[in-house]
Amino acid sequence: MNSVVSTPTRWYRHPWPWLLMAAPLTAICWGALTLWIAITYRDPLVTEHAWQDGQALANGRTSASSAAPGRAAGLPCLARPAGPRPGTATACD
Repeated sequence: MNSVVSTPTRWYRHPWPWLLMAAPLTAICWGALTLWIAITYRDPLVTEHAWQDGQALANGRTSASSAAPGRAAGLPCLARPAGPRPGTATACD
């Protein structure tokens, strides 16, 4: 009787360990990328009066801190006219 003795193959030669490791490794890579993006491109901080400014804008008023934030810095107004005809009041006025 002939018996065939097979030598065991190494774990890294099988596809199943690599397939099972693919999902956690992918999650680690995407998590590292997300962390890098979050650190590199930080969100601006919310002002102290953000809630009041939002309420004022919702009610059609402009508060002192949100009247024209770009105008205080010397930036030009790029808003479209608020009225139906060109030449009427803009959002920067």
